[in-house]
Amino acid sequence: QHPLQRYVYAISDDEVFIFTKQDNLSTGGVFGKGGTAGNVVKGCDRRSINLVPRWSGWLNELRNVSFQLLGLAATQRVLYSADMSHLYPHLVGIVCNQKNLMSMEGRHMAQFLKQFIEPLILSCPPSLYGSHLAPILGPILDHMQARLHYTWAPILGISD
Repeated sequence: QHPLQRYVYAISDDEVFIFTKQDNLSTGGVFGKGGTAGNVVKGCDRRSINLVPRWSGWLNELRNVSFQLLGLAATQRVLYSADMSHLYPHLVGIVCNQKNLMSMEGRHMAQFLKQFIEPLILSCPPSLYGSHLAPILGPILDHMQARLHYTWAPILGISD
């Protein structure tokens, strides 16, 4: 393992700074006095490594853009065209892969649902519900049910 690898999986300092709702941006932001740099991943001075702490933010944006492009393809009905019909099963295999879904954090799952699944549901022609919605929604809803079960089981006192 590379010592900087942990930055890829951490929430970005920029997100922490925004979530702390700091009103006074004149302090220098994330890396300034009172900034949140170094609060997420401990053990090194993040102010001296200017680009590494931003990796998670860049990857987050890359993920969101991918979801937005899929949502745009659904909204513009590209996914439903005859030219794309031979690629649609491959798309289903990727977006419904249980390993990918299980490794996705909750904050990213919310974006996935909002930016891709919702536009897919809203823009799908009724005649294609069986061929285009069912193959994606079945596994996604099964996954969401399992995710809710594992999240709420300790609170509800349910043991597996």
